[in-house]
Amino acid sequence: MGFWEVPICISENNIPIWGGCLGTVGINENLQESKMVYPNPFVDELTIEASNPEETEIIMYNGISNEIFRKSFSNSTTINTENFESGIYVYKMIGKSGLSSFGKLVKL
Repeated sequence: MGFWEVPICISENNIPIWGGCLGTVGINENLQESKMVYPNPFVDELTIEASNPEETEIIMYNGISNEIFRKSFSNSTTINTENFESGIYVYKMIGKSGLSSFGKLVKL
């Protein structure tokens, strides 16, 4: 089993910046957050960890963009996914600071 770490930030114009947040000169470490969602692919549960202890919300969407799950947490959480159908899911995590992370997951 492994994990997928997605450092993504949203610019002031709501445009995703893949690979982290850039400040005026290099990376602005105050803006960059690390979030891990694993395992991927998953079967019965997902674990989510955020490097920043602030409250974070995860929203999951199925293959036809319907929201199927939403949960707020701090630091880490585990999601029971036994009732999720097999397929591809997209998630979005939003921190209290407004920074977002996105990713894809596969349910076996």
